Amino acid sequence: MLSRFASTTLLDHQEATPSCTDGSNNSTAAGVATRRRINITPDEQRVFALFLAVNEYYKLGCTIRVAGGWVRNKVCPISS
Repeated sequence: MLSRFASTTLLDHQEATPSCTDGSNNSTAAGVATRRRINITPDEQRVFALFLAVNEYYKLGCTIRVAGGWVRNKVCPISS
């Protein structure tokens, strides 16, 4: 199951307004979709693999999405 995630993953996102406050130039213009490379730790890989496994086992057909502070920290990048 872990083979579905590489240690680096592309993240597609669309920002309404720049949200990085660390002084980096990692924000985009309003409404512009960008692709970024983010590093996924082995623990994070296991969590995502669990989400996918549950979705597949119970045949839920869900789209797995991650949002919130973790995503912000990965995109900006800010260590947590």
